[in-house]
Amino acid sequence: QANLAWALPRGLLGFVIKLLMSRKLFVGSLPNGIAGETLNAEFSKYGEVEDVFVKPGCDPGRQWGFVTMVTTEAAQLAKDSTDRVLLFPGSERPCDVMFAKNNDPIPGGQIVVGTGADGASQPKKIFIGSLPQNIT
Repeated sequence: QANLAWALPRGLLGFVIKLLMSRKLFVGSLPNGIAGETLNAEFSKYGEVEDVFVKPGCDPGRQWGFVTMVTTEAAQLAKDSTDRVLLFPGSERPCDVMFAKNNDPIPGGQIVVGTGADGASQPKKIFIGSLPQNIT
């Protein structure tokens, strides 16, 4: 993993995180024991899937996961097409599909944002992993 340190202007950090998160969908109300391959197969109907994560060890009836699409357009189409519509065998109700929230966008990373009391800029550092190969 590469560490990237950027001096980001105020507001740009939020934009970068929002852009990255706008491809990641939270999928709730999944049936117990669903395989990542099953999610991948379903969501790939709406565009190329970059990553699938199914939370292991969930309580019965509380299964959830994340699906990251390659493009924001595919993520929007998948969300619009599946939210409260997609029903997997073994589910009690249709899945809740929404854009992932930015609770901890950079696990293990560091973000320092803000200005000092004297108005001087403080350092800003962000770690972003799993970037596509074409990012320079």
